Amino acid sequence: MKDLKEMLTYNRAAHTPSEQAFVDRFIDRVPGMRQDAYGNRYLRLGERPTTLFSAHTDSVHLADGRQCVQEDRQARVFYKDDHQPLGADNATGCWLLLKLIAAGIPGLYLFHREEEIGCRGSDWIAHHAAPRLAGIQRAIAFDWHGQTDIITQFEGDRCCSEAFATALAAQLGLGFTPGTDGSFSDIGCYLGLIPECTNISVGFSNAHTGAEYQDYAFLLDLLPALLAVDWDGLPVARACVPVPWYAKLNFRFLFDGLDLGDGIDFAAMAAMVAAGRYPPPRELARIMGPTICAGVEGLRADARDWRGRLIMRD
Repeated sequence: MKDLKEMLTYNRAAHTPSEQAFVDRFIDRVPGMRQDAYGNRYLRLGERPTTLFSAHTDSVHLADGRQCVQEDRQARVFYKDDHQPLGADNATGCWLLLKLIAAGIPGLYLFHREEEIGCRGSDWIAHHAAPRLAGIQRAIAFDWHGQTDIITQFEGDRCCSEAFATALAAQLGLGFTPGTDGSFSDIGCYLGLIPECTNISVGFSNAHTGAEYQDYAFLLDLLPALLAVDWDGLPVARACVPVPWYAKLNFRFLFDGLDLGDGIDFAAMAAMVAAGRYPPPRELARIMGPTICAGVEGLRADARDWRGRLIMRD
C-alpha cells in the first residue's frame, strides 16, 4: 500500500499546484490518458466499454503542499494527527481506478476535477461532452465512506435500481448491501445519461474532517473483488431521469459563492480559509446555521476512530 500512502501525502484543493502535481505524477503518466477542455482526465479501455469508473482528483484541504500521513500497521489504517483531513476522499478512488486500469479491466475511466467545489468537472461533461458517455450502461464512483454500501439513492432521488445494486452486492460479497443514504456527487450529473449510477464504499471514514482515516485492510479485500465482477453481466433496469443537482443544498456549494440562505457568517468562513485552518464541526455549525449544517456529512454525530473510540472533533 505504499503507493496509496504516497498519494495521500498530497493536499489537493482544487486548482492548487499540489493537486496538479498529484495529477501529473499519478494520472497523466498512464499510457493513453487524455485531457478534455475542462481538465478532466479520461481513458477508454476496450472496444466498446459499457461501464464508467470514476473518482475525483480534488480534496477538501484548504492549503497547498504536502502532508505527513501516519500508519497504524496493526490496525492497517492510514490517518493523520494534525486535525486536518486525510484526503482519502478521494485519493482512494483514484488509487482504485489506477489498479483497475493496470489490470486491463474494460471501461471508461474518468478522473473528475472540482468535485468538492460543486461537481463542476462532471457537470461540464454532462453539458459539453455527453457523447463521450455513449453506450455506457452503468457508472461506478469509488467515492463513499464505510465498507458496505452500494448507494441506490442520492438525497432521495433514485440513482440505480435495486436489481442492479443487489446483483453487484452478490458479486462483491464482503457484506455489501444496497444503501439509500447517498449524497450527490459527480455521477449524479449523469442520471439523465446513464441508467445505473452508484457510489460504493471504499473504506474511509469521517470524510471532510480532521478525524478522517482509511482502512487499507478493507482495500486489500475490495480490489480482488472488483477485479472479479462481471460488469457487463449486471442488470440494467433504471430509466434515465435527470436530477437538478444545482437545487441540492450541500456544503461544497458554499465555496461556489451561491446563496444558501440566511444566517451564514461568510466573513468568518473566509477568515478561516485565509488562515489555512480547517474549521472544527461546532464552529462550522455556528457559521453555517442550523438548517444547512444538519445535512453536512462532517457534522454528523457519533464519529469513531479505527479503534472504536468516540472522537471529540471539536
